[in-house]
Amino acid sequence: MFDIPELRLSFYSDPDDIEFDPIPIQDILLVLDYSHVLTQLDVPGPVLCHNPPFVRLFLDLVATSLPLLQRLTFNQALVDPTKGFQLLEVCFNHPRLVDLQCDFFMGDSQYPVIVPDRIYDPHFAILLKSLQDADKMKAESGEPTGLRLKSLLLPKIESGYPQAFLFPFLRSQLPNLERLGIPRIHNSYDDRELIETISKGCPKLQHIASYDCPEDRDDESSVITIIRSCVRSGLRSFHGHYFDDFNYFLEPRGMIANLVEHHANTLEEVELLDCEGAESYDIASVLMKCRNLKKFRVQASDLGEAVIEFQEVVSEDWVCHDIKVLHLLLGRDTFVPAGKTKEEVVAQAAKTVYGRIGCLSKLEEVSLGSDANCFETRGGGFTEDLTLEHGWLAELAELKELRHFQMVTDFWSSMGQAEVEFMDANWPKLERITIGYNLLDEDVFCQPHWHWLKKKRPHTIMSTIDWGRLSYC
Repeated sequence: MFDIPELRLSFYSDPDDIEFDPIPIQDILLVLDYSHVLTQLDVPGPVLCHNPPFVRLFLDLVATSLPLLQRLTFNQALVDPTKGFQLLEVCFNHPRLVDLQCDFFMGDSQYPVIVPDRIYDPHFAILLKSLQDADKMKAESGEPTGLRLKSLLLPKIESGYPQAFLFPFLRSQLPNLERLGIPRIHNSYDDRELIETISKGCPKLQHIASYDCPEDRDDESSVITIIRSCVRSGLRSFHGHYFDDFNYFLEPRGMIANLVEHHANTLEEVELLDCEGAESYDIASVLMKCRNLKKFRVQASDLGEAVIEFQEVVSEDWVCHDIKVLHLLLGRDTFVPAGKTKEEVVAQAAKTVYGRIGCLSKLEEVSLGSDANCFETRGGGFTEDLTLEHGWLAELAELKELRHFQMVTDFWSSMGQAEVEFMDANWPKLERITIGYNLLDEDVFCQPHWHWLKKKRPHTIMSTIDWGRLSYC
């Protein structure tokens, strides 16, 4: 027997894409059969794409040979619905499992979608019936009904989960749920019913994530409805991927606006990754309203727009004084009053912007980028912003806890010896410097001033991110 509590499995799929030594897929069953003390297991999704006898044996081992298993994760794959539902049934009946992450797509059933308020697919009906039967047995023996799960990401289904399955499932099976990856809901539904389902069925829900949200107003609307459903418990984190908050057809409009309106007092983490669009004021409102914020990351997609403009930053003080991680894209839009030049107004606003960041003295990780549409014109560009002579790097002197400093766009191109000496003198805990979008494809960190810093700080990692490659100098 292997006396290991955690295990991450891999196996050969593409010989040209191997990052570590994997094990042959047939040996996975042998490893699991000797891992009775395992509490955490990460499995490559293609395990579920193997032949049916193998999948059945694998699921039997999960059910019978891993009695202490608490966390189970499946990675990317496209899984046949029959196997996917078999997996869910096994996991839902596991006596110790509290964290289930099914990060894979499950193919749609061959059964057509006809009536939205009925379970049209026998897979859903069978699964729901088995859960209901299990609850009856638990009730008869005096045990708590529902599942032990505290964290759940259901498999992704392109057509979505039917309301006739999803709502009873959320209402009766997840009383302990704290984290939820929001599933896609098939067809229309009643907002009030969804709010009641979440608020009563998942009273402990405090962390939600929206993954791979397609260009569908119903999908975005369901995320907003679930945000509004958690008022009683109060959301502590929101992770959004690929959504477009510019969708003015939504009512009430805006995921970020709803987050701030309903959860400003409890939010600790907000991540908006590969965002297709977000309003500058909404981004700023997170910093202005969420006092308990510890982590705020905003990252636009390649063609997206998620910029916080200078004019929003200067309009109101930030209240997130305990924040530790901050990733922002900055824009230079400002109102220029009569009698002043744009250059004067931008300079004054920039001092305020970097001053706001510099006052967040508990920051450990800062990533700054600029609006891709902000061309290098007089009073318009960013390249000198983080210099001492022409910019506002000095405003960041109080970031004594800073460990990772990232410049997504080319703030670094105007830096020299004075700037790296500033970093050495003022950021005593700095461990990593990262730059991105190196259009010249040059070895930036081989320049003399960076070599000086590397000599002064030999343990500081200096890395360049460019088209997914990570290089060191």
